[in-house]
Amino acid sequence: MTNQELIQKMYAAIHNAVAPSAPGNKAAPASIFTMMPQGSTIIPEDYDPEDSAANRNRLANTIPYVQKDYVSSGKVSDVYKQILTSQFPPDQEPTDEELKRLSDAEKYLEDSDHVDAYITGMVEFAKARDAYWSAANSGDPKAHLLKPEMDAAMLKWVSRGHKEKYESSLAVQHQFYQKSPSRLVEAASRVFEEAEDPLSGYEAVFLPKNWQDPKCALSWADILINEGTKRIHIHKDIEKVADNFTTHFSTGFWSVSSNSKYKDTVERLNQQSTACTTTLRMKIARVQIYRDWLNTSLMSYKTSWIPGLSAGQISNGTLQNTQGLSMPVLPTELVLAKDVEVYCNFSDEERRFLQDSKDETADLGVSFLWFRLGKEHSEYHDTVTDQEQTDYKCNAKISLGKQPMILGFINSVLPYYAYKDGTGMQAAPPLPKAERAVSPSLFCRAEQPQFFSLRAGE
Repeated sequence: MTNQELIQKMYAAIHNAVAPSAPGNKAAPASIFTMMPQGSTIIPEDYDPEDSAANRNRLANTIPYVQKDYVSSGKVSDVYKQILTSQFPPDQEPTDEELKRLSDAEKYLEDSDHVDAYITGMVEFAKARDAYWSAANSGDPKAHLLKPEMDAAMLKWVSRGHKEKYESSLAVQHQFYQKSPSRLVEAASRVFEEAEDPLSGYEAVFLPKNWQDPKCALSWADILINEGTKRIHIHKDIEKVADNFTTHFSTGFWSVSSNSKYKDTVERLNQQSTACTTTLRMKIARVQIYRDWLNTSLMSYKTSWIPGLSAGQISNGTLQNTQGLSMPVLPTELVLAKDVEVYCNFSDEERRFLQDSKDETADLGVSFLWFRLGKEHSEYHDTVTDQEQTDYKCNAKISLGKQPMILGFINSVLPYYAYKDGTGMQAAPPLPKAERAVSPSLFCRAEQPQFFSLRAGE
């Protein structure tokens, strides 16, 4: 197995754990996982919700390119300003009956008990569904045992989460604001204008709120990947998405910064690294991102257009052919990693380098896979247990992630927008058909999941 083949296997395993697609290729993927080139170690004070709001908001206000490694392409707030300038269809005068239905629907949706029950049911179903999909995609022979749990979670959501009543109320909102877009646009514009803080930017809400605290009770899942890992299914559209990290690791798993004193050393180490003897295990967790100032339901008006922009120039509703688009995907979750263990049959020179440099307090400027080395980030073990040697065919290991790190982002695919070109005359091409999977990561705060809300949330 080559370095690139193992890297792709690692990516597929992590993607399948955090954002699994439905088994088979029947439905277009609703999301894609993008990995940080080097996992960003979380320094708690840098992401404190009270004292470091700007850093947190910056994470949520970044648009990534549609590729497997995370690279910024712009700001969500800048593209949203363009969406707010859209030419929306004219209002239709609502009837008294429509106003009455809207009032009843919004009264129901504003009840916090109804919101909590719906969100709880949705999250539990999504968790059960992802567990089944992830197992099925990895060829787990016991995957079929998880499907009844998924079905039971759906039944519970319907019965206790008031799913049908809640979604019928959302449908009433949707129908009303499709006929009266100006109300929604005015409210969304007002909320957006009021949301910007001169110092910290546009506020984002993370759940759990204190995710940066090592003591935060996140739900961690174990991942193990090595040469013997079965082929894991990820959607064909995701497989086709470009990546830079396979090229980055083409000469080996070691990388070095331009100003590191170990450049020549790393070049020699890469000539000796062997992919087939590398095993990666770690724990991962997800943190949801919400933006109360962003209302993506504005992108649902089928006759809207933006002066000067082509049809579909904001997003095309898929993961393919996204070059030049402003915001084809939106980050909706952080993926964190900790307790990372890399087992490898290291060469003698690799072991000498790891042993000699393990106590250096300065940043080495050296990484193995996606993880930075050095006393602040990692610990080298020159010996392993007999069981580890047997299981992983290794002679040493590196423990990384003393502090949890940001491994990457889950990004939701946005709907096709705008629907006409910048003259408002030429209709957009037919929309791609995509089955949107239910996700606990709504685009706005969990307490306000309404798809059409005058508080700018969905």
